[in-house]
Amino acid sequence: MKTQSSKKFVKDYKFEFSEIKKKKDSKEVVFKIFNNRNKRIARYKLKIKETEKNLFSIFKLSSLETLLFTDIIPSTNFLILEAKGTNTNGRFVEYKLDSIEDINLNVEIPE
Repeated sequence: MKTQSSKKFVKDYKFEFSEIKKKKDSKEVVFKIFNNRNKRIARYKLKIKETEKNLFSIFKLSSLETLLFTDIIPSTNFLILEAKGTNTNGRFVEYKLDSIEDINLNVEIPE
């Protein structure tokens, strides 16, 4: 088996979250990603559930793989239940959280 190391490719991106909008039975946020020339390169419509902890990283790890080592901190703590939009490569992305469990897992990754 071949082992590859993860490299930190940090680009100059800007992130923008809209204010939370209440729909009939859900809350929605629009998440946009801009490049260093301030051109929008990705847009997602997120159905969320407000939480005590910032759980945005769950969505980031599964759907924003090109931004794995980038700090993205929303202004409000929430969990993303569903997402639809286009990623930084222009491809359509559809995400749905089926379940979540509270587990204790420690992983150490050497640099």
